[in-house]
Amino acid sequence: MMAYVLETCCVPGQHTADNICSQLTRIVEEWGIADKILAVVTDNSTNMFAAVRKAGWAHYPFFTHTLNLVVKDSFKAHPGLLEIQQKNSAIVAFFHHSTKAADKLKEIQKQQKFPEHKLIQAVERRWNFVFYMWERLSEQKEAVTTVLCLLGKSSLCLSEEEWPVISLSIIVPRPFEQATREISTEKHVSLSKVIPLVSLLHRTTATSERKGSKLAAELSVQCHRCFKAIETFYGLAVSTYLDIRFKNLGFRDSANVEPVKA
Repeated sequence: MMAYVLETCCVPGQHTADNICSQLTRIVEEWGIADKILAVVTDNSTNMFAAVRKAGWAHYPFFTHTLNLVVKDSFKAHPGLLEIQQKNSAIVAFFHHSTKAADKLKEIQKQQKFPEHKLIQAVERRWNFVFYMWERLSEQKEAVTTVLCLLGKSSLCLSEEEWPVISLSIIVPRPFEQATREISTEKHVSLSKVIPLVSLLHRTTATSERKGSKLAAELSVQCHRCFKAIETFYGLAVSTYLDIRFKNLGFRDSANVEPVKA
């Protein structure tokens, strides 16, 4: 599979479905590929969805964008998590902006034989970077806390009650991070994996929910909201059924298999 950028252009005026459709059709006509468009993948914004439909092409929502929305909306439902996320970002920002702190962290890592890894800052629009930030901070908990105390920045330290919250917030959404990585590839077929991955996410969140995780319960709610009709999406369903690795095994509802077989 190969990926190419055909054009990057400015869309004059408002980004309405009509304006976007006009630009897309202009580009494919200039490249002479108007009769070769099999499908168009975009984010979940209504104007992009409508623009592709106006052009008469099959539309597929960007799966990783939907995953991103599922996890971000689940975090938003828990104000305590957002507060801890802001504290974590403040800690990482301090180490990124202070050469003295960064050097001291390296020194403590070597002394205590901790992994010599840099801290990772979250990216606002991508939830998985929040995950990576928490994962790295959890790994470097002792080293980071030591440096903050030595430099008189103990006010930035997380409390003993907050660290377990971070640990749990790494475990519960980990399957979503793995699904994001699995689907974010250009060298392997990914369309047929969407339904099986959603099925696995439903299963893992249900397991964590039974263990009493409030975050898992919210993730489960958001998964049902965003993916409730995914097995009846014709293109996804057919791709899954025709993939010999999955056939009907990827479907949660066996009733959705019969129309595809027919």
